[in-house]
Amino acid sequence: MTAWSAKPARGQFRYCDICGARLAFVPAGRAGDAPQVQDRLFALTQAHLESSKACGRAGTFSGGVIFACRCARPVRISREEGLMCARCEGVVAPECAPPPVATPATGGSP
Repeated sequence: MTAWSAKPARGQFRYCDICGARLAFVPAGRAGDAPQVQDRLFALTQAHLESSKACGRAGTFSGGVIFACRCARPVRISREEGLMCARCEGVVAPECAPPPVATPATGGSP
């Protein structure tokens, strides 16, 4: 199948080791080591630990490597493995969406 849009993201989900909550998607390789990705992972983990008394001292663990959809408009199809994108064959998961890109405000007065 030909991908029409963005390529799937390759990486792993981070989970809480107490309750199993999915905390964040971390791209594989150097992309996952980027400071903004690590800051996002830390913030999401910290928010989870603070939201639950039971998970207050939890650690995290990584799930298996997945190929997750990052298409702007996924064409969702159900498969045995779960909800997939017909465009890129990745798992459809909102956690894998690329972070919003900040655009400079256009000039002019209101």
